Amino acid sequence: EVTKRGERFFARIFNPDGSEAEMCGNGLRIAAKFLSDHGYTIENDFVIETIAGPVNTEVFRRGGRVYAVRLDMGRASVTRSIRTLEVGGVKLDVTVISVGNPHCVIFGEPLTRERLFTLGPLVERHAKFPDRINVQLAQAEARDRARMLVWERGAGHTLASGTSACAVAAACYDRGLVDGKL
Repeated sequence: EVTKRGERFFARIFNPDGSEAEMCGNGLRIAAKFLSDHGYTIENDFVIETIAGPVNTEVFRRGGRVYAVRLDMGRASVTRSIRTLEVGGVKLDVTVISVGNPHCVIFGEPLTRERLFTLGPLVERHAKFPDRINVQLAQAEARDRARMLVWERGAGHTLASGTSACAVAAACYDRGLVDGKL
């Protein structure tokens, strides 16, 4: 749901289970393209407000249509007080991080759908996260590349998540597993 407030836009983001998300990178890119392509704004730079705060948005046009969108996702914030998480008697190596919405990036686990489908729901609803959390199984493949599988809070297994990509990149960088650019 996108509404105009003055010269700013406000986006509310709902998960398939009806819960409201603070932020959704892919959803905001879609909203920015829609707003631009349908004449709600002619600006190349504008702001979309979310419940996580304002998101600076830049659209790139060719032939009058948007072909790319860049969002300023802000600075990632790591929760240093949680480095391990016990789930089913097993201690997981995690980085808990926010990029406007909460993420628990799990390292050291096999990147398999089976492992994601086992851990995802348990970590999403873990007692340490009363508002639930997005979950990623992640590994750095090289100094410039990481892989992940995503369990999205309120949605389950997801094939594309902009905020998850940002969270995994930031978590890998925080651990010194990747260089400054992925």
